[in-house]
Amino acid sequence: MAQSFTFDLVQKRDHMRRWQSSREGFKVLFLVFLLCQAALVAARFNWVYVDADQLITAVQAGWIAKGQIFEPNFYGQSYLIPLDAYLGSLLVLLGFTPLAAVQTCNIFFFNLAFGGLAFLFRKKSPVFLGALGLLFLCLPFKFLIVAQMARAFTTVISIACFVFALCVFAGDDKTKKTHAISGMIIGFCMGAFTGAFVLLPAILLVRGRGLFFKLAASVIVGFLLSKCAAVFYALNPDYLVHHQSTLTFSAADFFLNWQNPDIRRPLLQLFLPGFLIISLLHAVYTRIPYWARIQAIWAFLGFVGTLVLMLATQKIRDFSAGSPFFSVERMFIAVPFFFVLLIAHLASSLEPKSQLRATFPRLPNVSSRGWAIIGSVSLFLCFAVSVQRLNRYISKNRDVLAHAPSPAVVTSLEKLTQECLQIRQKLPNPSENYLYFIGRNDTLVYGCSALMNVPIVQSVYERRTWLARFYEQNGFRKIEYHPN
Repeated sequence: MAQSFTFDLVQKRDHMRRWQSSREGFKVLFLVFLLCQAALVAARFNWVYVDADQLITAVQAGWIAKGQIFEPNFYGQSYLIPLDAYLGSLLVLLGFTPLAAVQTCNIFFFNLAFGGLAFLFRKKSPVFLGALGLLFLCLPFKFLIVAQMARAFTTVISIACFVFALCVFAGDDKTKKTHAISGMIIGFCMGAFTGAFVLLPAILLVRGRGLFFKLAASVIVGFLLSKCAAVFYALNPDYLVHHQSTLTFSAADFFLNWQNPDIRRPLLQLFLPGFLIISLLHAVYTRIPYWARIQAIWAFLGFVGTLVLMLATQKIRDFSAGSPFFSVERMFIAVPFFFVLLIAHLASSLEPKSQLRATFPRLPNVSSRGWAIIGSVSLFLCFAVSVQRLNRYISKNRDVLAHAPSPAVVTSLEKLTQECLQIRQKLPNPSENYLYFIGRNDTLVYGCSALMNVPIVQSVYERRTWLARFYEQNGFRKIEYHPN
């Protein structure tokens, strides 16, 4: 009897070790895949072509690194706090160019929500890692390009998502005490970019009434803090160049937007895979507690409600079909991140002992090592095929995507660099003079500032309304530049 008991203990210990090694293997495969796709998107597209908005963000990161915060929001407008510029300024201090800094910042934070949760899932079943990987595999290739551009949207949403996930996973009293700070970060992100409000229903996933109200109150505080930036523009209206349109909601706008395939198709491409994966987890994981299922359902209904409100605005039509630089996908960046939070919620609701065998009682009687090998090989093949398909997609569509009609003026980084070299040669003593560009050329003017730190101001639609005054106050002499 004692020998049988000892044998069972050893067998269970070996079973758990193999189970843990399978989790680690899945996690490593997933992180390698995230790294490969990010490098591919950057090297084949996002570091090849650039638009003016990304260059402005880079310029802002460069000034912040010098300790100059002339205005809190994205230059020239009273909305959108560019957290990537603020965080990217730290990389500028480390030696990055401003453009490389904000690009790296957005790539990191886009993958943080997925890669970070892979770490948080280290004590959970590999099925949740598989669900996370499957959700990422289902993301449209164009979305991967848009979401990893140097724009503030992704950084803001990913930070809010990851902090939400930490709150969902909070289990001890010490961690629970940080909910107030976490809520302020989430609220600040929602005030920084309105699109982050899609994640707000995830607040219903937090366990405990006391924690819920504490988190909700701190979210409101963080949101109000972010809106203090608007006071600056109310007191300094001369800083405004681009004005925010009034946001209205109507049923007519909802039906008009839903009937537009250029809006409906990208939304469904992001919504349906996440919905099916969450539904599958609910169906196969019999040990998910009833309370966790109810929380997930209420949060999901709130999420759908925010999407309905989003579709009921005229703002959603502010895009150019076909162009990743002014795409409708930028409005829906938060959609897959919400499903990431739902996966995190279901994973956190289970005890570590709720393993695969208890979940799939009708599966063939294969050992845990066998399932680990099958899962690892399957994931590896899926990831390899996905990277190959992504590479083929970019190779086939790169020129079409880069030159699609769009209000955003797009140029190749190589061409822009050559033009900026020529511009810099026309400016004698850049420490004493600045160029006053007659006319408007956003990519050239902001690009030369971001790439080569050329002191240059344009005469038309210059978002840095304070820049010419700053140069003159510091003794710079204006040299007019008339383009050919």
